[in-house]
Amino acid sequence: MALFKKHGAAVAEKPAVSRKSLKISITHPGKKETVSHPSYTLQVAVAEPAASVEILIDEGGWQPCREALGLWWYDWSGYHASEHKAVARLHRPDGTIALSELRIFEVNLA
Repeated sequence: MALFKKHGAAVAEKPAVSRKSLKISITHPGKKETVSHPSYTLQVAVAEPAASVEILIDEGGWQPCREALGLWWYDWSGYHASEHKAVARLHRPDGTIALSELRIFEVNLA
């Protein structure tokens, strides 16, 4: 996050955000996929260099993903059976941010 002067005071500049970028996508779970296990690892694909990647599930707060095998992963557990929504966020090395499209999927633990 860059700082600049405004009226003599240092002010933090918000990073630019690209909405619905094709540079980042949630690949698992798939669209309208049903998760049926009590723990699941979400997979995020990124098509450009990333300083970090985070995921937001059901507006529960951004959670850091881990990088492995050229993909980004988030180990998820403690969820309940219902419809869930997730979005991923890419932090570029230059400080800008890109968001994935919203992914809607079901959890059925029966």
